[in-house]
Amino acid sequence: MCSDQRYRPTLFTLLCCALLSSPVAAVAEATGGIKLALTPATCVALQQGRLCYATVHVRWQSATPQDLCLQAGTQKLYCWPTGREGQWRYEFAEYDGQQLQLVSPDGIQAQATISVNWVQKNPRVKRHWRLF
Repeated sequence: MCSDQRYRPTLFTLLCCALLSSPVAAVAEATGGIKLALTPATCVALQQGRLCYATVHVRWQSATPQDLCLQAGTQKLYCWPTGREGQWRYEFAEYDGQQLQLVSPDGIQAQATISVNWVQKNPRVKRHWRLF
């Protein structure tokens, strides 16, 4: 669909191509049997360099009950007391992708990434000084 020459590359078709070619969900399974799923896994911004907004649904499952916290970098976002599963809604607003991690007292148990795609590249061209 995206490479067909009959379609004019309008903003709508470019956005559709970006959405269809990106993963809908990122699922990461750690060695400890914990599954972490992010839906959607890709945020699409109109233009490169603009803030990308998305509501990301975070879900996790574990074979054994655990105390887990979701964090982005060093910032804790949400914690669940002892349980085998959990879900949370994360309001993503970033310029670039971000890695989310499920952390227990023992360390990182699972991680998944939210990536950022752009419909248009930044059109700004660096201008060099010229005298003539």
